Amino acid sequence: MAEEYRRAAHFNTLLVFLVVLYTAVPFLPGWVAVLGLPRIAIELALVTAVWRLRVGRVVPVLVTVVMLVNEITHAVAFTSPSPAIAMLRAVWILIFLAVAIGFLAWFFWREERVGPGFLSGAVSLYLLLGFFWASSFKLIEFVEPGSFRGICAPRPTGVTDCDLAIGQYPRLDYLGFVTMTTLGYGDIVPLTRRAERLTTISAVTGQLFIAVLIGRIVANSRPPRRED
Repeated sequence: MAEEYRRAAHFNTLLVFLVVLYTAVPFLPGWVAVLGLPRIAIELALVTAVWRLRVGRVVPVLVTVVMLVNEITHAVAFTSPSPAIAMLRAVWILIFLAVAIGFLAWFFWREERVGPGFLSGAVSLYLLLGFFWASSFKLIEFVEPGSFRGICAPRPTGVTDCDLAIGQYPRLDYLGFVTMTTLGYGDIVPLTRRAERLTTISAVTGQLFIAVLIGRIVANSRPPRRED
């Protein structure tokens, strides 16, 4: 039981970092986002949570290595911006998120009971899915510019909040969650077949996740049946 509560503490920490990243970053000084401090904090929390699950060393080592390579690509992209480096960075972000999401999904699917940390871990997994789809949209837009309409919103200074040259599209973070929740304001619209297909898969994934999560909670919360 003590181990379950320690595991829950790590998932709670991860959830707090994810929420802070999405809600607080727009209000923080620009240098905080430029240095990637929120992203690094989330990656460290995620890697720590994976190590604390104690399911061997192969997967935690893999997640750690992918995280380190991801940070190296970010550092290179920051010091030597170029389209090739931006592409490498986008791909490695997707790899890191895919590895972490796949492992957490596998872990929670094997859980036989809804213990401490199950819900915070499941919500963290859902938020990671949102970031995964946002990163996928960014990669599509970078590879095929013009895949989405309305992603470069003007600032009061007269410039836009995206940099097409190095693949920075902050509004696609917003689109990742809006699409996954099927909210659909319509202010950002996919224009190409690849973008349309990807947003469709994102919406279906978000709804299936909620349905499966509710099913798992109900199934794992039932008391054992008494044998006659």
